Amino acid sequence: MSNSNTTQETLEIMKESEKKLVEESVS
Repeated sequence: MSNSNTTQETLEIMKESEKKLVEESVS
């Protein structure tokens, strides 16, 4: 049960990290 929740959190964190990386790349 908690494993699924952790996976969702990890996915969100990865998405945020990707956005930051892309923004830094653009600028």
